[in-house]
Amino acid sequence: MKKAVLLFPLVIIISCSQNDDFLLKEYQKSFSEILNLKVNLEEYSISGNSDYKVLVLLNTKCASCVITVKRWSQFMDSSILKNKDIVFLSYGPKDEYFSSNFQEALGAEKNLNHIYDPTGNFIYENDLELFSLDVFLLDKNNKVLLVGDPTKDKLVESFYKNF
Repeated sequence: MKKAVLLFPLVIIISCSQNDDFLLKEYQKSFSEILNLKVNLEEYSISGNSDYKVLVLLNTKCASCVITVKRWSQFMDSSILKNKDIVFLSYGPKDEYFSSNFQEALGAEKNLNHIYDPTGNFIYENDLELFSLDVFLLDKNNKVLLVGDPTKDKLVESFYKNF
């Protein structure tokens, strides 16, 4: 009986771990057209040398993007981001409301990379038109591993722990 009691927690841990892997693979299937797409970031100077990058796309004319920036400012110290460089790419015409809120929310962050693309060409050159307000987890070669915002979705947040 003692052995059964000791083995039960081990069985639960293993089955939960396998369930997480299964959920991640099923989730990734819904983004199969973009997974492993290589995002071209070579022309931008990005600090940090982590194995992973989190690319957050923001439209300067999008009111909800200001809320996204504020959510990220609260999330920056999360343990799931410890080994990941954060890259914010804002695109669109210069907007004072967006710029001031961005600086207020994230201006003092140490591991922050901000790219401003006034033309929006980055979106088109990387075939991201359908994902223009998304968040991507990239590997060290800038290939898409995961699509989704961990600040908005607890399931996506749990997937980030796998990387």
